[in-house]
Amino acid sequence: MLVTSRVDHPDPTNEYEFVWTSLDADLADTDSVDDTFTFDPSGLEIGVYRIRATVTDADDTAFTDSDTLYIQVVDALPSPTELDSDGDGVPDIVDGLADSDRDGILDYLDPTPECNVLPQEVAFVDGYMVEGDPGVCLRLGNFSVSSELGGAKIIDGDIAGDDNIVPDPEATNIGGIFDFIAYGLPEAGQTLNIVMPQLKPIPANAVYRKFTPENGWVTFTENANNRLWSVQGEPGYCPPPGGDYWTEGLTEGHWCVQLEILDGGVDDDDGLVNGTIVDPGGVSVLFNGNTQPVATDDAVTIIVDESVTIDALNNDSDPDGDDLRITSATTTFGTVEVIGDTIDYTPPLGFIGEVIVNYGISDGNGGSDLGAITVTIIGNNPPEAVDDAVSIDVDQSVTVDVLANDFDEDGDSIRVVSAEASIGSVSVNPDNTLTFTPPAAFTGNAVVTYVIEDTQGGMSEGRLTITVEPVTVRIENSGGGGGSMNAALLILLAFVMILRRLSGAEKGSISVRVKTMNRTLIGGLASLVIIGAMFSSPIMAQQEEQDVFPDLAGKTQCLSKDDAMRLSQEHEKCVAKHFFVSASWGTASGDFKESDVQQEAANLGFDVFDINIDDTRGAWKAVIGTNLTENSFIQAGYTDLGDVSAAFSTTTNEPARFFSDTSEIRPTSVDGFTLSVAYQFLRKEDWFLHAHIGLFFWQGDYNSLDVFESEVLPKVADDDGTDLFYGVGANYRVQNNWAVTIEYERYDIDDNPTDLLSLGINYLF
Repeated sequence: MLVTSRVDHPDPTNEYEFVWTSLDADLADTDSVDDTFTFDPSGLEIGVYRIRATVTDADDTAFTDSDTLYIQVVDALPSPTELDSDGDGVPDIVDGLADSDRDGILDYLDPTPECNVLPQEVAFVDGYMVEGDPGVCLRLGNFSVSSELGGAKIIDGDIAGDDNIVPDPEATNIGGIFDFIAYGLPEAGQTLNIVMPQLKPIPANAVYRKFTPENGWVTFTENANNRLWSVQGEPGYCPPPGGDYWTEGLTEGHWCVQLEILDGGVDDDDGLVNGTIVDPGGVSVLFNGNTQPVATDDAVTIIVDESVTIDALNNDSDPDGDDLRITSATTTFGTVEVIGDTIDYTPPLGFIGEVIVNYGISDGNGGSDLGAITVTIIGNNPPEAVDDAVSIDVDQSVTVDVLANDFDEDGDSIRVVSAEASIGSVSVNPDNTLTFTPPAAFTGNAVVTYVIEDTQGGMSEGRLTITVEPVTVRIENSGGGGGSMNAALLILLAFVMILRRLSGAEKGSISVRVKTMNRTLIGGLASLVIIGAMFSSPIMAQQEEQDVFPDLAGKTQCLSKDDAMRLSQEHEKCVAKHFFVSASWGTASGDFKESDVQQEAANLGFDVFDINIDDTRGAWKAVIGTNLTENSFIQAGYTDLGDVSAAFSTTTNEPARFFSDTSEIRPTSVDGFTLSVAYQFLRKEDWFLHAHIGLFFWQGDYNSLDVFESEVLPKVADDDGTDLFYGVGANYRVQNNWAVTIEYERYDIDDNPTDLLSLGINYLF
């Protein structure tokens, strides 16, 4: 690699003496030409190397000058592309790898062509520029030339990777360490002003610390020619050097620092009066055990032309528990004011967009930090109405919180101002909910259009779709007879009473007084008539043949069997008047089918399903009777044909009509009084057959149940009537006065026949 010198002098023929000095032992000049330096970089390690050229006037050795060249050796040279890395509007490939302003930054990365301006980072294309007096040039210093950030600022990683600089052992840097070289002063030995925007606001008790290879880190020496200045400024932006707006000293909360340094003075790192000032340093606080506070960024959104008060310290913290305060606040648009621990911001009139408010905080013990508040100014956004949908059953109302999914981007509260339904009715409730009531029996979709409004007057329209669906309901119609099994117990009680009365007569008497017998029969008959009036069951009767003799008055005296046999040669046989009671239990069934349910429901306009019929049930009856002739008798009784039920479902939009109209779809079962005549035939010694026919004075008692709601429906009218019944049976005598009977009967109830098969007992007296 060839390094060529260039000397500027009024006399182009003047001669010079050149002395090349390698400040790093690894570099050696391999040529013999006075004004060039040649070296081979292939054997060098990656890093920064320095070559100093000293030029002396050959005619007068008092005239001399020197310059230092920094050479950075890398693995490979970057390849610029069509991108514009420095934001100057020129593609990187056009800017190239040259360093036109000799500030140590390649042109394609250098955002500032001005010689007196040096970026703190190459990524900062706007703001955060180190600026010197006009006419003076700035370039990267000995340490920043290899900075990770590419600009004048050096960070901890740069210090750790460079053996020629160490961390400050006595102070904590606050505003950033900036390493630069100012050269080309118009006059050697003059003072230079350098302005540096701070990364954090100046803390309390701030000092400016400098680094020299000989003395390490020292505090800036302030005197008549070396002074520190500050001004409020704002993060990244400071006024130019000089001017009466600068305040001497480091004022807490200010963002801008100005160094006034004398060339060759105590604060010039090279110590030479040579028109060049070397200054690596930055604003710090001496160690005092304090930990730096932490400012956490904030964000707020406001409506155009609104002001906002921001509690910026709300999320800021200090590890030491120090009280924090806001030292400054700045913005590029609008006005900002620090009021106590809050920041008031007012945007420009009509401005819509995003503004950054930067603010500094201090813990009062040398700690400070920078926070940023992003203020977004927007026009009023109308609320967003998100459509809703609900489903309800027919004939049901619904209340919907339509605002539950509606929102306002600005955070404004919203309310419902109106609503209109396409069918049915809708009302707006005080709590901003909507109540919708569909028309009776309506099924389908109804749409409610509603309007919402925010506090700024913005409106939006939403839609609530209500799907009114048919409801699936189920009815169970049940009932029938109203009797009780307790009737059997009462009949047995009557049997016992009769037996007790009969057992009280003297067994040895030839005859029994008619009056006494009549009283016994009348009492028993009265008891059985009362029972018959209360309960029901099919009746069986049988007649017992005894040897009897009629008297002249038409009354009959019944003799004992011994007396009858003694007198049998003299009298004809007669038939005695006998009474009997009967109690039977059995199974009743009808002919009611699913098809009957379907047909009856279809006639009413309903399609039913899931049909369940219970038409086979227990039944019972109780009977009292007496014989008319030897083979015929009359009987009265009470029959309970048991309970039946029919349950079925439908899907309908008229559930009320369904329950009302289908409440009578069921099998028929009733209870009531019976009156019949019977005839016995095929009589043998202990058994005989009989047939009977009569009238059934019946009534039915039914209930209906809404099965899904477990609700008993309003009772329908009870049914009653009078119809024929008939049957056949067989009796078998097990003792003198006791018999068992089996019967089959049919009851023609309103043309709905019911069959009864029963087994019972008879008692004859």
